[in-house]
Amino acid sequence: MSRHIERREQFRKLHDSGMTLAEIAARFGITKQRVSQIINYTPPPRRGTKNQPRRGRISVGDLSKRQAQVAELVAKGLHNSEIAARLGITVGTVKIHIHNIYNKQNLDRRAQLIIGLTPKH
Repeated sequence: MSRHIERREQFRKLHDSGMTLAEIAARFGITKQRVSQIINYTPPPRRGTKNQPRRGRISVGDLSKRQAQVAELVAKGLHNSEIAARLGITVGTVKIHIHNIYNKQNLDRRAQLIIGLTPKH
């Protein structure tokens, strides 16, 4: 268990036993606000953990027409600036499309997109 998790659990036990945030803060030499943050912290969900990580082919049918175009150009190895120039859109728009593709397909990395769109031989 990491030191941060141990500290959070320690603070939660002390607070559950009736110690106030001020008392915990004084005991550890930190602010009440920091104690509260530590006690109430919940790590954000990691991408790909809600469902199983994507394996195999990407379903282009789940993507908009433009997202499918962007995905295919990513799979060909083009950089964002090259995709933007080819499609007549900004690099920022390309990044947004890629982000949305990652979310729809439950991906974390560009490589997963490339692998998922590469035909199997």
